[in-house]
Amino acid sequence: MYDSLSHLSEENDHFVFVNGVIDGLGSDSSFVSDNLCAFLLGNQSAPCVTDANHNMKNLHYQIIGRNSAVICSVTLINPSHLQSANIAEPLFRVTDWASDKVVLQLASHDTVESLKWHLVALTSLSEVRDDELMSILALVYSLYFIRLHLFCVNSINLAADSRIYGLWSSVIWFTSLDNLSDITKKNIVLETVGLIFIISRDDVCHPRKTTSMPLEHQFGDICGTRCEFTVSEYEKVECAQEAIASGDLNAS
Repeated sequence: MYDSLSHLSEENDHFVFVNGVIDGLGSDSSFVSDNLCAFLLGNQSAPCVTDANHNMKNLHYQIIGRNSAVICSVTLINPSHLQSANIAEPLFRVTDWASDKVVLQLASHDTVESLKWHLVALTSLSEVRDDELMSILALVYSLYFIRLHLFCVNSINLAADSRIYGLWSSVIWFTSLDNLSDITKKNIVLETVGLIFIISRDDVCHPRKTTSMPLEHQFGDICGTRCEFTVSEYEKVECAQEAIASGDLNAS
């Protein structure tokens, strides 16, 4: 399918194949890396990337999920500070794995403010140790770079060079953390390298539309009307949705 789309783009002036994208599960990782390397070597016209939103959801839980001790240099990133700072429990004890909102709410200004006042309270009681201070700062920076990464991909109005700077800065931070999954790190690097080329294109104004999210939402909408469908049935449903959106649907 990927090769067919690449050839179609090369042979048809009315069709542009910008990139391929998948969620980035371990089984798909080699497919992405093989196609991205082929693009970098000049053997195909479009890169393949993993999905930024899924990568950040995966990363965010690894940092706060307590399954492993994530280390920044020699500093432990201790997620228990979130509970001590009175952060809402659903944000750091995740039950909805698919929610983008949970990630954004945790990696937010409100969370940083709560952690700041938690640190101020510890300082006023002379109870803060250097390792605790560094742990809180490492946690804040990790949340900041998650938010920055998502902002660079999903924001509507942001210059291409600013997006690239932000993405590359966040990758440097994430890959410097120890005890994160190697698959997660690899997926983030694959995503970012591919996105740098995608964002640099003159015809790509909204990188968020090159992720897998629009496709997932479209698929979910159609599954709301019929659980299973063929390609030809999908085309009919798509045409009907376009007619509804444009106001040209004839009810009779």
